[in-house]
Amino acid sequence: MQHWLNSIADIWESSVELREALLNPGQPQDLKLLVVNDVAKLASSDQRIANLLRLLLENRRLELLPAIKLAFESVVAAFRKALAVEVITASELSDSEKNAVEQKVRAEFGSSASFEWSIDADLIGGMIIKSGDRLLDGSVRGSLERVRSELMRA
Repeated sequence: MQHWLNSIADIWESSVELREALLNPGQPQDLKLLVVNDVAKLASSDQRIANLLRLLLENRRLELLPAIKLAFESVVAAFRKALAVEVITASELSDSEKNAVEQKVRAEFGSSASFEWSIDADLIGGMIIKSGDRLLDGSVRGSLERVRSELMRA
């Protein structure tokens, strides 16, 4: 949907004639509706885009199209950021190992997760996976710290 919304917004922003015709109060509404339908067909076969354009036309809000595009991009970026996953390993992983970790995390937390990989030799072995306020510590260093903490309590 984002691609099609970008296409429509680009058409709107690049065509002065289109904007003038659709924003002109002297143009008949039925003619504007035909133009909006044609523009929607140019950008997408998705009926939701045509519905959005008709709604904006009916409510005299077509000039908000660039702002709607930016707002939608912002929502998508926030969604993707919410699913950012940081993986810290003790040593470099092969591509197949990284893919296996990514598949497991995506299965658990969401298919649109993005990954950032880093190496921390102080982990000794294993890995730490962080996402937002979640932390999964499967490192040897973390295990040793937990054992030490338990021994100190006893």
